[in-house]
Amino acid sequence: MNKKKLKPFLSPMAIIFFLLLITIAISWILYWSLPSSYDIHPAGILEVFTAPIQGFINSATTLIFLLFVGAYMYLLQTTHAIDALISKLFIKLKNKELLFIGIIFVLFAILGSFLGAWSVIALPFYFLIIPLLCSAGYDKFTSFLIVFLGSEIGCFASTINPILVSNAIDATNSTIGSIAVVFSDGITWRFVAFFVLCTIGLIFTLNYAKKHKSLVQVTNKNLIQKNIQNQMTGKKKITLLIMFFTFTFMFVCMFPWDNVTHMNGFEMIGNVLAKYFPYLAGQSFNIETDKVISNIPNIGSWSLLQISFLFFVVTFITALINWKGEKTFGNDFVCGAKTMIPVVLIISLASGISIILDETGLQKNLINSISQISNMNPILLVFVMFLALTIISLFIPSIAALTKAVYPTLGPSLATQNSSVSVSGSILCSAFGNGMIHLFTPVSTTLIYGLEKCEITFKEYYKKIWIIMLLISIFSIALLFTGTALPKNIF
Repeated sequence: MNKKKLKPFLSPMAIIFFLLLITIAISWILYWSLPSSYDIHPAGILEVFTAPIQGFINSATTLIFLLFVGAYMYLLQTTHAIDALISKLFIKLKNKELLFIGIIFVLFAILGSFLGAWSVIALPFYFLIIPLLCSAGYDKFTSFLIVFLGSEIGCFASTINPILVSNAIDATNSTIGSIAVVFSDGITWRFVAFFVLCTIGLIFTLNYAKKHKSLVQVTNKNLIQKNIQNQMTGKKKITLLIMFFTFTFMFVCMFPWDNVTHMNGFEMIGNVLAKYFPYLAGQSFNIETDKVISNIPNIGSWSLLQISFLFFVVTFITALINWKGEKTFGNDFVCGAKTMIPVVLIISLASGISIILDETGLQKNLINSISQISNMNPILLVFVMFLALTIISLFIPSIAALTKAVYPTLGPSLATQNSSVSVSGSILCSAFGNGMIHLFTPVSTTLIYGLEKCEITFKEYYKKIWIIMLLISIFSIALLFTGTALPKNIF
């Protein structure tokens, strides 16, 4: 098919670097035009290059997390364990391909909602799912809906996605200097949003697949079974078990059970482990509480640092199970981490913007300005935030970079008693606004990649997808408006 190669109109890195220059220019303009009471300091041109370096240092935990996730997922792909699982599931569900499509769609959505970076990691699965579904009579757009729409709807309705949620909370608390927001805030409504939007995407995908299945099947499942990479082996089964354990354990350790249930069961278990089993995680003495505590946080309160440790450990375990030599492991680890380098650089640049805002005094003035309007009608405020974050996402499409650039300013302005919308409510606004950009605009590199692999033009894409664009937009706004009527700890 001879079609023009799709390209984004400008790279995210170039856009953010340009925004960094604009921020410095604004600091000079305001320095000369505003009275001294605003306490604005002009930034130097050299800070264009030093701010991203400082941003890299400030975002070290996030960047390490991304590098370890990239290394683990790349190593997992080299084992072909997920390929074997999908192929086996496809063969087992003979003449039940719609069930197969639904299972894989929901799986990709969950991984996107839990991990955030899954929409990028899932790109190689086009090479597996396209031939599988085409062999069963489905067109390439069905495969596109599974890989792209499933993954992106998961990111769109992030539940525990540490790249968004943990980053936004950490940026808010670090700017304030105290714990004003906790992970449990808004988590219930985020899960409700995931269920609603995932259901909409799943119904649309199944309906499209059902209507566009060819009457003539060209399948030859024997070829699939004979493919060595798609054969399920004992090592692949163990690898898959470790993968499922990893994501389950990640959810268990990040979900704030004690806060949600209003009990302290995991805190008690943590205290017992710290006192009687110090060799597991070490122990230290908390002077304020006069108690011995574990150096590893209790289950339900893990941060990006501990989740990075989890992926670091399972990467080695997965490598040992599928051992191919030290050199191969080193190469795979580096290759996997390398896939995240562009994201790392974008986050560093975006963090540099918040550093310039802080050093020039612009951040303090912006926080004061936003705080003055944060007590407006909650429906109006949440709609304004949704629109603003959607527009900002056009220029900063990376959700990790968005949180690093925005939440040092937005978070503290909302973390007050007078604010009509909570920080957790704004996190859902960020997820929806950023998701809109990734789902529907040429800024999204994952969208462009998927359209190229499935040989679809933007015109064809919008023609096929306009109805779900409308539905997702309506339900997203409805979820945000409904959330404003709920207690702050729920929304």
